[in-house]
Amino acid sequence: MNKFKFEIRPFREIDLSQMHDVRDAAFAPIYQSFRTILGGAELARIIYGNGEDEQGAYLDRICLPDSGHYVLVATNEEKIIGFCGGSLDTKSRIGTLGLNAVHPNFTDRGVGTGLYENMLGWMKEQGMFAVQVSTGGDPSHAPARRAYEKVGFKKSIPSLLYCQTL
Repeated sequence: MNKFKFEIRPFREIDLSQMHDVRDAAFAPIYQSFRTILGGAELARIIYGNGEDEQGAYLDRICLPDSGHYVLVATNEEKIIGFCGGSLDTKSRIGTLGLNAVHPNFTDRGVGTGLYENMLGWMKEQGMFAVQVSTGGDPSHAPARRAYEKVGFKKSIPSLLYCQTL
């Protein structure tokens, strides 16, 4: 059996457009899940109406040279297939695994694991003592939870978000 080959490297400005394509594809089912969970078009529009656009703008910000974020990309045959952002709190010495995604066509091939392991290694090299990551508890985030657990995340603090129209 041939092992899927991909490379992980630091983000370059030229990568951003492809990263948006990955983000769009990876998060489309998540935003659809949120709309379904909220049970109504009106509430979903109010709570998550611009969610995709806001997340896209956030990706742009974390990729700026002085953003305080470190961003890695995974490539296969020179095409971006995943990315992972991270940041450091040098006072508390806690790293945060941030916005990340793997294109749905490349899941279950070790891409997320590779990105997370590289990011965690970088954080350790920077002197961090611990790392945290946040993710959803809904079914659409189950793959992310499995991926985080695969690289060693064990403890979690349950959280709920309640919503209603006024």
